[in-house]
Amino acid sequence: MISAEIDNVERDTMRQLVDSLRQKLGSGVVVLGAADDGKVALLAGVTKDLIPKLHAGKIIQATPRK
Repeated sequence: MISAEIDNVERDTMRQLVDSLRQKLGSGVVVLGAADDGKVALLAGVTKDLIPKLHAGKIIQATPRK
């Protein structure tokens, strides 16, 4: 699993980064978070082999927010 907070990155760039990291990971989950203008953006990606077991949207929903 890869998780990280990143700064000064737009959502489209975050999506591209999630896709890139997911491909390099081989098998696993990528979760990235960024604060932007007082709001939090969270994105998750799951490798193809884990899709039957994990859902990226549900990972984000289960993530605690402050």
